[in-house]
Amino acid sequence: MDNKKSQKIANLFECKKCDYRCSNRYDYNKHLLTRKHTMDKNDNEISQNIATSYQCDNCNSIYKHKSGLCKHRKTCNIKLNVCSPNDENNIMENLVRELMIQNQQQLLLHKETLQQNQELQKQVIELCKSGTHNTINTNTNCNNKAFNLNLFLNEQCKNAINLNEFMKNIEVSREDLMNTGQLGFVGGISKIIMDQLNGLGIHERPIHCTDLKRDVVYIKENNEWNKESDNVKLRSVIQEVSRKSMGTLIDWKKENPDYADGDSRFSQDCLSMQRNSIAGYERETLFPKVIRAINKEIVIDKHTES
Repeated sequence: MDNKKSQKIANLFECKKCDYRCSNRYDYNKHLLTRKHTMDKNDNEISQNIATSYQCDNCNSIYKHKSGLCKHRKTCNIKLNVCSPNDENNIMENLVRELMIQNQQQLLLHKETLQQNQELQKQVIELCKSGTHNTINTNTNCNNKAFNLNLFLNEQCKNAINLNEFMKNIEVSREDLMNTGQLGFVGGISKIIMDQLNGLGIHERPIHCTDLKRDVVYIKENNEWNKESDNVKLRSVIQEVSRKSMGTLIDWKKENPDYADGDSRFSQDCLSMQRNSIAGYERETLFPKVIRAINKEIVIDKHTES
């Protein structure tokens, strides 16, 4: 009686078309997306191979033989990858939740900087009325001509796009994913962001670093240039690139039937691309490194811009 009960549980999901049975809804849904399911019934050999596959509970890698799975489990240390049917949705939900928190922080920061700008404008107006001219020494003189940051941002860069528009226009290609898989999170994510910035002229960029040593960054948002505080906005850019990277990878998996074979090169590449596209618990270590790499590329050359 126990054998009959266990047999019923083991064959809870069945595809009569392909003669495929499994006890896990995720495996069954995964089977429905395969090329084998959409083809004629005559592909019995492939159906048999899928029916006898073995899957890793940690990373979803699929092996044809149980010995291959046992060998893999000894070295598998992936805990954060997609391991259940709902994990991909959970990743997206967590990203959205983080972005909502960051947006709230940005609103508070914007209010503070707006008040500071209003006070500064009042002081400038008073100085102009009194005919007093004060010179701020920034120690960046070139040929006796000081670099004027306000003039550079508000005049030369007045046509720069806003940060939210820049983030919206970011596109992550499959080539970008392959680079991230090889370069790692810091190298891959920073390269994607810099490629997008390099596609714009210097005066069209929404981000400028004015002091590399102190990581001082100015960002244009809501048609205003403001000094970045605690890298909140740059972190949101990194998070957006990470989110779009995962979206591109998920679409790529769905279009490539080789992903169903855990031993295939594409399946192994997907694991590497996925692991290096998400910072996970290392974000407090990895995010500052990405920001530092970007600042090195966008620091203003005050000698040529003055």
